[in-house]
Amino acid sequence: MEEGAQVLMPGWGLRRESAKHKDEAAARVRLVHAVRARDAWTCQARDKVPEVHCDGPLDVHEVIPRSAWREGYLVIDNCILVCRAHHNWVGDNPDEAHDRGLHGYSWERPDQTDEHSKEQP
Repeated sequence: MEEGAQVLMPGWGLRRESAKHKDEAAARVRLVHAVRARDAWTCQARDKVPEVHCDGPLDVHEVIPRSAWREGYLVIDNCILVCRAHHNWVGDNPDEAHDRGLHGYSWERPDQTDEHSKEQP
């Protein structure tokens, strides 16, 4: 064993899931149900990207991806229901998807403030 390596004793491991993560997982489940109901179980990209045939299961898609806005996956206004074919299309064509309202960027998050509009001390 290398010097400084840690040994975990049986039963002393990390908890499988933190309380915060459990709360977020429960909130995500509620959000998924709400998005499905709001979007009437239909692909919201069907009319925006008619050249792609709807196919596959319906996914809840974050318009501004988690990589750009971690909390966005829990914001209903950032989520839409899309079929797997359209979900893949959005991932493969982010600029065109942005033009069609299916993809967003980090600076478009609703929690962003305009740095230039702040008063200077």
